[in-house]
Amino acid sequence: MKPLAVILKGVSRSFKNVSIFRGVNLKVNWGEMAAVVGPSGVGKTTLLRIVGTLDRPTDGEVKVCGTDVNTLDRGGLAELRWSCLGFSFQEPVLLPGLTALDNVLLPCIPRVKSAKLRHFKKQAMMLLEALGLRDRIRFKPHQLSVGQKKRVDLARALINSPKVLIADEPTTNLDDESARIIAEMLKERLEEGSTILLATHQDQNLLSMASVRLGLQRTFPRVNDNPKLD
Repeated sequence: MKPLAVILKGVSRSFKNVSIFRGVNLKVNWGEMAAVVGPSGVGKTTLLRIVGTLDRPTDGEVKVCGTDVNTLDRGGLAELRWSCLGFSFQEPVLLPGLTALDNVLLPCIPRVKSAKLRHFKKQAMMLLEALGLRDRIRFKPHQLSVGQKKRVDLARALINSPKVLIADEPTTNLDDESARIIAEMLKERLEEGSTILLATHQDQNLLSMASVRLGLQRTFPRVNDNPKLD
C-alpha cells in the first residue's frame, strides 16, 4: 500500500516551556487538499514549517512522502525538500539583488548542471507567465507589489514540481487580482493531482477546495474532516 502524503501523530511544539499546540493528528492522502484553520497565534505557520521540515516538533511523529522526517539529518532533509516538497511562505522571502526569474530559479542552482538549468529556466518563465508576471520577470523585489512578490514566491515553491505543496496563508492580505490568480493556480495543481497543505484564516474559496480541515485552537487542536466548518 502506498504511504500517505502527510501523516502527523501526536505532534506537539513548545517554545521555552510554552505550549504552542499539542497532540495534533492529521492524515492527508495523495491528490488531496488539507486546510489548517484557526485564529492568529495558534501555530498554523509553525505546524506548516514542521511538515515542510523547516522546524522540528517537540514531540510526535511526522511522515512526509512516506519518510519519517525525525530520522533525517540536515542533508537528508535538504534532499527530501528538493525531491518532494514546495513551500510558499506567508511573507515572501526573496533575495533583493535578484530578479523575479532568478529568485524562482534559486533552489535549482546548487542541484542541477548548466544544461538542465535551461530546462528549469523555461519552467520558471512558464510559471511566472501563468501567474500573470510575464512583464515582471526581470524586475527585482523592490519593484514588485506585495501580491506580485507572493506570486513569485509561489512560483519558486513550484519550480521542482513538488509532490506536496505547502502554502502559508497564500491569499491573505492580497489584492483581489493576486488572490484570484493564486487560488486558480492552486486549483489547477489540485486538479492535476498535486497534494496541497495550506493555512488560511477564512478564505472561503480555498476552503471550498479542501477535503480535510485541521482546526487549531488556543488550547487543544482538533481535526474536522467535514467540509463544513463548525
